[in-house]
Amino acid sequence: MWESVDTASAKREVQEVVMTPFLQRYMAYMVSLGINFEQARGSAMRTLRKHVELLGTSYEAYLQLITHDEAAPR
Repeated sequence: MWESVDTASAKREVQEVVMTPFLQRYMAYMVSLGINFEQARGSAMRTLRKHVELLGTSYEAYLQLITHDEAAPR
């Protein structure tokens, strides 16, 4: 019984990532430079995908936080 509870809680564990002020404002910086939001979002997605081997499961968390999109593709 205890094992199943521990396993369930491990699956629900929230992925925490380090966000710098620059990363928090990344999309706003791109938009302020005249880049369309969708183009900026696409650029962020491509860049994160290129580094998925380094980021591992953090990829999705970074994508959601950088693009400020709760429904970011997984």
